[in-house]
Amino acid sequence: MLIIAAALVTATLTACGTDSPESTNAGGGPKASCDLAPTSLIKETLGLDVTAPTVQENGTVLVCTYQPVPGAIDTVLVRFETASSAEQFRDTRETYAEHEMQTQDYPGFADEAYTNTLAAAGLTTNTLVARQGPVEILVSSSASFAQEQALEQKLFDALR
Repeated sequence: MLIIAAALVTATLTACGTDSPESTNAGGGPKASCDLAPTSLIKETLGLDVTAPTVQENGTVLVCTYQPVPGAIDTVLVRFETASSAEQFRDTRETYAEHEMQTQDYPGFADEAYTNTLAAAGLTTNTLVARQGPVEILVSSSASFAQEQALEQKLFDALR
């Protein structure tokens, strides 16, 4: 499944957190939490029915993995990095190239953003990664980039 490839990259990126024990943003705002993206928000913005997320945390990196409800096939990944920088964002993007996955700039959103699409066997997984100040958010799903952007914007707003 394509989400597995995205999950491999996301899992690799999870290890890229700092050793800080909390996922707070540099401005002292709320802690990154999967509670910021409840299943109702995933359904509202991405149009996908998913179960409650499993959580993986490594310092300032938090990954929320939402499995599909019975009868559905779409997994959703949401990754927060609350201590990012332009340099770290660039390094994260280069991780895709290391896995032979192409990215494209996604202009006009946040401070900077890029996308990646994986398609095979009739399934397409879109990934949008954006950085706003010290906060970097990745959403990977079968939803459109516009839907993922809407979700990420709500998450950026919640972390302010």
